[in-house]
Amino acid sequence: MQRIIRVCILIAISFLIVSCGKVTGGKASAQNDSLSSEVNQQVVNGERVQVNGSGNYGVYDMTGELVDKLNNNPIDHSYVVEFKELNQSKNFSTLAQVELESKYIKLWDAELNAIYNKLLTKLNPEEKEVLIESQKGWLQHHMKESEFVNQVFNLRDSGPVFGSQGRVQMPQAIKGRVRERTLELMEYYSLLGNDVQFVFASDAI
Repeated sequence: MQRIIRVCILIAISFLIVSCGKVTGGKASAQNDSLSSEVNQQVVNGERVQVNGSGNYGVYDMTGELVDKLNNNPIDHSYVVEFKELNQSKNFSTLAQVELESKYIKLWDAELNAIYNKLLTKLNPEEKEVLIESQKGWLQHHMKESEFVNQVFNLRDSGPVFGSQGRVQMPQAIKGRVRERTLELMEYYSLLGNDVQFVFASDAI
């Protein structure tokens, strides 16, 4: 399962870079200085950069404590710090943004594999089988969605639909789906009476 997820991510990123090429952009500055979990987006030169998305996770959390913990996670905090540093750097470019997104796709992928394996250990054989099938279904959707977006908006005969920011938004969308699935599985793990801990550690918090 871990190998399949990594192949999916590598294929999606390869499509992105090959079909869009290497294009550098202008320097931008982040206009939101808050690292709070209450801030869902940063605005940079009018472009919204997704950090914390609202997804399916948190549906079963009656107190809101778990959602607060999941939204206030070390990966998102580290991403915001690196995103700001990049936007204030002389090395800012579209390619550099794509590389940053690729880095955090891999971090969320590692977190997803970790919580998936932890959750499996808490299930009986029948429940394990259902989770495995559920994860296969999610992975198929994830791969097909990436393939659809790339085919329709990058590889059309009439030319790409996305502008330069599309080169960043596509991996952001991939990262967002992996992130959401990770947090969703973390909620299930928590509902079974387990303490949710992130593998990734950061000094950003």
